[in-house]
Amino acid sequence: MMRAIKITALLLVLSMCVLFTGCQKNGDNSAAESIEETTSNDSTEGELLLGRWVESNAHRGVMEITENEGTILMRVSWPDSAFEEYKWDLYGALDEEEMSISYQGSETKEIYDENGLTGIELVDDACTGTMALRQGELYWLPSGEEEPYIFVRES
Repeated sequence: MMRAIKITALLLVLSMCVLFTGCQKNGDNSAAESIEETTSNDSTEGELLLGRWVESNAHRGVMEITENEGTILMRVSWPDSAFEEYKWDLYGALDEEEMSISYQGSETKEIYDENGLTGIELVDDACTGTMALRQGELYWLPSGEEEPYIFVRES
């Protein structure tokens, strides 16, 4: 269930900050289906997505969501090992009716040694997919994946 992406600003950000992260998948296949709004009376829909989210299984995966001039920006960081960390810089427009974001962006791999960062490799410069807020959880479903990654708000 992909919607057209309204691009209000072209943005490609390479994240240089190190976030403590990790990843695992959750078996729920319904990331883009039956999205329920979980709003409070004093928050706008977009504000519900903003902030820091952690992956729900290992609590190591980290996603930072911000907004800039109507564009939702998402930075995801997951280490593969002590010497490699994958990062995604994604952007898209919020569909307030469905509380979802169809996004695009890039994926990079940061490589480290005992002295620190030694290089950054571009993995994919055409990442697409959907983020959806459902019952207080954020479902990340990259294109080509069958199961979403589920994030919860960091406490």
